[in-house]
Amino acid sequence: AKRYIWSFKIDQLVMLRGLEYASLIVEGQSFMLHQIRKMVGTAMFVRRFGVDAKDALEKAFSREKIALPIAPSLGLMLNQILYTVYDQQHSKSHDKLDFAAEQEAMKQFKQDRIFEEIAITEEQQGEVANWLDALTRQRHLYLIP
Repeated sequence: AKRYIWSFKIDQLVMLRGLEYASLIVEGQSFMLHQIRKMVGTAMFVRRFGVDAKDALEKAFSREKIALPIAPSLGLMLNQILYTVYDQQHSKSHDKLDFAAEQEAMKQFKQDRIFEEIAITEEQQGEVANWLDALTRQRHLYLIP
């Protein structure tokens, strides 16, 4: 199966319970197990330790097997499924699968319920904080062929 990433960007920065969270949007097709967590973990590694981003990307996409940091799953959620190809292939027999009318309600639910639950869980369990601490102690293990 071919896997594609069309876009990977920060959607918004959100302050919750005194901590800053980044809402990321990844658009693509056929993601592999832990692929998004490795992308986020590597981006955080590069930013946190001042690693050259171009060098990190070259290593990550080389044929050599290297270890990439895997960010915790806390906060990772499937926000939306786009049916672009399906809509194109079945445009004569099916209506377009579109959730545009529900976007505002979905956004409000995410803000009120999901983001708040993520912040409460991090506050209680410290999953991301513990991972960042471990990443700092073990940074010598990553991005090395």
